[in-house]
Amino acid sequence: MDIQRLQNQVFERTGIRIDAVDPVFTVVALNEAVFEELMRAYEEAQAKSNGELDERIGSLVVLHRNLVAAGKDLTERADQAHLNSALKAAADAKADIMTAARQAVSAEMEKAVALLAKATEEARANGRRGWGVAIVQAAIGGIVAAMIVLAVLQIK
Repeated sequence: MDIQRLQNQVFERTGIRIDAVDPVFTVVALNEAVFEELMRAYEEAQAKSNGELDERIGSLVVLHRNLVAAGKDLTERADQAHLNSALKAAADAKADIMTAARQAVSAEMEKAVALLAKATEEARANGRRGWGVAIVQAAIGGIVAAMIVLAVLQIK
C-alpha cells in the first residue's frame, strides 16, 4: 500500500489533507489485508477445483477408452456369433441335401431293381438270356455310379 499516493488521491478529489498516521489508513490497511487473504483463498480454491476437474476429465477419458474397447469387443462377438450361425446353417443345409440325395438315389435304386426284376422275368419268358445279362449289368453299373456320386457328395 502506497500511503503517499493515497494521500495525494484524497487531496486531489476532496481538497482535504490526510496525515499518514490517520486512523483511516488503518481501515485501508485492514481492507487491503482482508482483500489479499480473500484472493489467496480464492486462488487456492481455484487450484483445487482445477485439480479435481483434471482428475474428472482423466476419469472420463479412461471411461471413454473402456467404452470404445467394450464396443469393439461386442462387435467382434456379434460377428463371431453371426459366423457361427452361418456355418451351422450351412452344415444343416448340407446334411439335408445329403439326406435328400440318399433318399432319391435309394428310390431310383428300388425302381432300377424292380425294372431289372421285370426285365429278367421277361427275358426268361422270352428265352433271351443274353438280353437279361446285359440289363443286369446295366442296372449294376447304375447302382455303382449312384454309390460313387453319394461318396463324392459325402466327401465334400
